[in-house]
Amino acid sequence: MNHLIPQLWAFLQASFHPLVRNVRPLGAGMFSEAYRFETEDGIFVVRIGVTREAFEKDLLAYARLAHSLPVPEIRQIGEFDRSRFYCISRWLPGKVLTALNKEQTERLLPDVFKNLLTMSRVAVPPETEFGILNGSGQSRKPYKTWADFVCAIDDFPTTFTPRGDEHYRPWQELYTDTFLDKSIVDDACQRLTAVRPFLPNERHYVHGDFGHDNALADSNHLTAILDWAELRCGDWLYDLVYLAYHDTFGVDYIGTFRQWANAQGLLVPNLMERVTASFLSIFLGNIFLEANRNQRDWYEEDVDRYRTFFLIDA
Repeated sequence: MNHLIPQLWAFLQASFHPLVRNVRPLGAGMFSEAYRFETEDGIFVVRIGVTREAFEKDLLAYARLAHSLPVPEIRQIGEFDRSRFYCISRWLPGKVLTALNKEQTERLLPDVFKNLLTMSRVAVPPETEFGILNGSGQSRKPYKTWADFVCAIDDFPTTFTPRGDEHYRPWQELYTDTFLDKSIVDDACQRLTAVRPFLPNERHYVHGDFGHDNALADSNHLTAILDWAELRCGDWLYDLVYLAYHDTFGVDYIGTFRQWANAQGLLVPNLMERVTASFLSIFLGNIFLEANRNQRDWYEEDVDRYRTFFLIDA
């Protein structure tokens, strides 16, 4: 038995419902570990993590997006112990997208696109500026434009979401002390500057860590969008590019989206420039974190993705 389950069982009975049964682990992500449990009122998920803000953003997403998207109902947030927090949400059915094969993934894409488009049409309060949001729905460090945010790589140490008490070192220190190659960062920044004039300034909610282990599907439909710790305000195409960036099957997310959009009569201005900017933002963010966390294998994988995307010889 997972060592946390007895403590968790007692905690849930005291704090949520007196009759808790069938507590079992679901898995662990970057910010929390999740457990499924049952009561006479239904099936729920409790997550335990070191960052309260991540759970606050789940609550924010539920309040603002659940009327249009399959966002789990958040029932309770609070302190689990002196160093950790908990979040209880309604359980939703489905398989994580990483459990799907290529054919299943491709069949799911029209519903993925529909959900992303739906999210793009949810009104964002006019006072919300661009960038990663905090638990209150305000930009952690506000930017006047989406381009300002994606190009502000020197702000990564203060704008990125830490895991617990994690602290991020600046780029210059990473160049000196780690495997991070400054020439790759410089090349990526030059490419980002080139597409900057094409980036939109419309405000949209962006999940920021979309799909894969953070979305569930049943048949050809999304049944849940989970874990909103990276919620931000920006270009809604970012979530599409995030899916494509981490593809392992050779699924043509962007080409399929273009065909789908054309069939819907949906005009998407400057599609490839926006795709490129989001790709570069994801790439630079990944290698920054990987250098900070000494994740050299993941860093090399990201560099390979970068070279493949831009057809750069190794």
